[in-house]
Amino acid sequence: MHRCMMHCTDYECPAECDPNNNAQCDCPDGYLLEDEKNCVDFNECESDYDDCDHYCKNTPGGFVCSCSEGYLLLDQVKCVREDFDGSGSSTPFDVSISTTRPPTDKPMSISSGSLLAIMVCIVTCILLLVGLAHLTLRRQDEIYDFQQVIIDKNSTELSFPNRYLKRDT
Repeated sequence: MHRCMMHCTDYECPAECDPNNNAQCDCPDGYLLEDEKNCVDFNECESDYDDCDHYCKNTPGGFVCSCSEGYLLLDQVKCVREDFDGSGSSTPFDVSISTTRPPTDKPMSISSGSLLAIMVCIVTCILLLVGLAHLTLRRQDEIYDFQQVIIDKNSTELSFPNRYLKRDT
């Protein structure tokens, strides 16, 4: 599946979230998801993430390396001493290096086995709830039947004429 690269020109930008799952949000390379809705630039220069030999300047989504006076910038991150008689100064290239490797752990993904286990647990819980509901309704029917027997017994005793009833005197 091909996905377009996300791009942000500021130090903070909105995250792109899945419309069907708001918990699944993505940020451009070089950004970290903050408060589930915003992407914040990861400062590569403040961590050991940059490969700059001398100086590092953080940029939105990346960083720029520069060298001390008397050095040349090679391969966008390496500083080598100038071997020729020139101006003696080295200016940084205006090249932003995009962070291509994630600075933190990748977002968690659920394996198919874990998803299957979750579904089995849900089905088991539903079956237990149905069984509990059935047992509760069955007990209510037994209580109702028992009450009906008591009512029927009392009503038959009251329906007999008084002559059949034994009196204590």
